[in-house]
Amino acid sequence: NVSQSCWIIDDERMGEASVEEIIKESVCAISRGDGYKFHAAGREDIDVRMLGSGRPFLIEVLNVRSIPSAIEIQQISDKINSSEKKHVRIRNLKLVDNEIWAMMREGEAEKQAEAVCCPHMDF
Repeated sequence: NVSQSCWIIDDERMGEASVEEIIKESVCAISRGDGYKFHAAGREDIDVRMLGSGRPFLIEVLNVRSIPSAIEIQQISDKINSSEKKHVRIRNLKLVDNEIWAMMREGEAEKQAEAVCCPHMDF
């Protein structure tokens, strides 16, 4: 019940949360930016469970006032991963440069969709 990005239809929120919102909250609090852009490799539908090791993403923070230290990056990961709701888990969070952005764009052309449909199952 979690979408990749905030999903609103006819002024009604769909789902409990989004990956974008959960990650953005922690990242923006430490970096003290004016805004952000969430870039994900591929997309997840709200009714499809993520399989495998996850999906890469970038958070581009606009007008950053504080570059997070390695300790702060770990604190962001720990905060998200220890949330009671367990909607999102992250690993290998780090500061990246423009090369990573180019690699993600290349990956979009090669993406493949894979889903397992399990009607009436509780996850």
